[in-house]
Parts: sequence; C-alpha cells; structure tokens
Amino acid sequence: NQGRLQFVKLSVAGKTLRLNLAIDPATVAQKYFVKDCSEVKKYAQVVKKLANEYKASFVALQDKFDAAAKAHGAEYYLYDGVHPDVAGGKLIADEWLKVFKSK
Repeated sequence: NQGRLQFVKLSVAGKTLRLNLAIDPATVAQKYFVKDCSEVKKYAQVVKKLANEYKASFVALQDKFDAAAKAHGAEYYLYDGVHPDVAGGKLIADEWLKVFKSK
C-alpha cells in the first residue's frame, strides 16, 4: 500500500474527472500520523446537526473509518490519520452512494 502513486478517477453523467495527487504515503513520517480523532468526531456532530437543521443528507463516516481501521489498519485508508488515500476515498464514495441511493 505504501509508496504508491495516488490516483482517483470519477465518472459522472458521461463526464470523467481524473485527479492525480502528488502524495506518497511512504514519505509521511509516522510521527505525524494523527491517532486522536476526538476533534474530528466533535466536528462531525456539528455537521450532523446542521444537516438535520437544513434537511440535508449526512454521510456518517467516522464509525466506518474506525471499523475499517480496526480491520486493516488506519494507514491503509488515511495516509496521515486524517486525509484519505485511494482506499479511504473509495470508502467515502461507497458510503456516499449508500446514502444517496436510499433517497
């Protein structure tokens, strides 16, 4: 997983977006890896409250990332403990599709 070039390709309504990121997870020092996501959980609660207030969809991700990290290691999904790599992006996309397909 580490050392790979990050590449995302997304096709929507016949249009294709390709995103190349110059981020190599192997270059991120382990000492910068974020292990405490308590602030992220607080932010998610605020976003969920706003989504409810404005009748917008809310895609809950933290529990999904927590479970995935427990199964495969957080570094597989989040190269620095916060920002997703390709596997993390797929997890986000899958959860986003579940929410919007159910509407």
